[in-house]
Amino acid sequence: MPAGSPVFGPKDSLSIWDGRSETNYNAMRKLVLQVIRPYKNQGNQGGALNFARRCPAIVRQYYNNNEFSPSGYAKISRGRHPDPLGNLMLVRTKEFIMPTRASLGTSSIVVADNRSRGWSNLRLKTLARQKL
Repeated sequence: MPAGSPVFGPKDSLSIWDGRSETNYNAMRKLVLQVIRPYKNQGNQGGALNFARRCPAIVRQYYNNNEFSPSGYAKISRGRHPDPLGNLMLVRTKEFIMPTRASLGTSSIVVADNRSRGWSNLRLKTLARQKL
């Protein structure tokens, strides 16, 4: 990414999900670090992007896999449950500010700020959404 690149601006962010695959996560992390490493901790010299120190930020996603339980609607393929751990990589500059909102108190998984490192008890889709 050359300095002043229109692809990624100083207040932009990029979210990348690994599809609950450790192989995908390792490959994506390697590529992301390869691209952003030259820009980290440079300051804003010559219009270069100034990536956050902890970049990419990793948010762990823990799925409950209830869809695959005996009373669930999904069937297990290849004889095993899918991996319950997913990863979200958030690539951002220091200038990027994540908008926040107050928690509504309706769910234990509502994340109110960008410092939360994990989301738990996630599910894929409800049966009604799956049938759409």
